[in-house]
This record gives sequence, C-alpha cells and structure tokens, in this order.
Amino acid sequence: MTYPLTPSARPRFTLCSPRACRFPTILPDSKVDCRIHFALNCGAASCPPIKKFTAVAIDDELDVVSRAYCEDNGNVKIDGDVCHLNQIFNWYGGDFGKTNEQKLKTIVQWCEGDKKAAMQNVIDKGSKVEYLVYDWGSDASEPVRRFDIANAFKEAEWTESGKRGPE
Repeated sequence: MTYPLTPSARPRFTLCSPRACRFPTILPDSKVDCRIHFALNCGAASCPPIKKFTAVAIDDELDVVSRAYCEDNGNVKIDGDVCHLNQIFNWYGGDFGKTNEQKLKTIVQWCEGDKKAAMQNVIDKGSKVEYLVYDWGSDASEPVRRFDIANAFKEAEWTESGKRGPE
C-alpha cells in the first residue's frame, strides 16, 4: 500500500521510543539488565564514558560503571526533596522501575555515603523526580579536527607499496 504525498498523509516510517521498539521475542523485558545503559555510549557529553568490557568480569565492570555514573552529580543529583536524573532514566525508565519510587530504589544501590542517605530521604518523602537537560554536545576532550581531503596525504609520505614511509 502506498500513501499520497500530502501533508495529511500517513508516513511510511515512524520513529518510536526506545521502549516501544524493543522486540520482546528477542529480549524480553524481564531479561534486561538496566546497567547496560551505563555501558552504551553515543558520544554525547551526557552519555556514560567509553569503557572496554571483558566477558570474564562483565558483572563487576557493569557495577563499577553504574556506581560511577550515579555518583556523578551531572547524572544523579539530590536537591532537597527532589532527585534530578539524567534523561537516560526517563527514556529507559521501565528498565529501572515502573514508578519513580522503583527507579530511585534501583538507583540508590549504586550510590554511597551522603548521596545514598539523601536519596533514601527523597524515597521516604514521596520520590519526587525531575529530569535534567540532556547535553548532546560532544564528549571529546579535544576539539574534533575537521577532515580536509586536500591536505589528507600531506602529513606523511606514502611508499609505492601503499604503506606509510618514515615520518
């Protein structure tokens, strides 16, 4: 079936929320480990840092990145009776819990000391949650150099075999 190209026409393709796009036959919700959201990275400043994981220690490594992410006030911040959370907890909220209270009870396990006590206080007082503005800027520590094809091969000489020569 095709649709006419008019402003009121139905689009052939639609974007859906990450929750709606998960195929339960491939990965049922009950099998999702919410810590995976602290390991995936799109390169935005609000994303978790890039880390290499190993099969042997994946469980411990996911715990480490979960703690690091939640201890960072740019991702989880307590302000009085309100917990301010990174948008990841909103976009993939169902993986952390169905209600704000469930989400906070999941997150509190990765917090320590004063932050853990403050979050427990928020939970005890009604679990008020607000979401932080997501920073889509690059998380690169240095400015990204623009690629210039005209100068791409001037930095190093190439040998006839196609390998780089001495620099």
